[in-house]
Amino acid sequence: MDSEIDIAPAVPLDSALFEQAHLRAYARFTHLLRWFVFHALVDLIGIAAFVTGHPAAGATFHVLGTALLVWGILTTRAGCPGPGGERSNTVHEVAEDACFPAGSDVHKTAA
Repeated sequence: MDSEIDIAPAVPLDSALFEQAHLRAYARFTHLLRWFVFHALVDLIGIAAFVTGHPAAGATFHVLGTALLVWGILTTRAGCPGPGGERSNTVHEVAEDACFPAGSDVHKTAA
């Protein structure tokens, strides 16, 4: 049986769209990583307080660390401006340059 399989994508691939998606994902990743590091540092202080015999301080730092992690998750942007400037699923406003660096071609087309 001699049949060909069409492996061409249904939508033409556009490198600018890939770059835009990559920049969005990178901005979300670095945002979450930053808040996770804050959470981990505050939790380590809480663990040190527990170990040294200060359970109230340890519990306070643990709650604060958890609150920082939750804040980081809740303030993560779900989308960046599209080519027409509209926003998709934006949880809170962040500078547009977090998604589109000033030197990129995507920044010029999204503005």
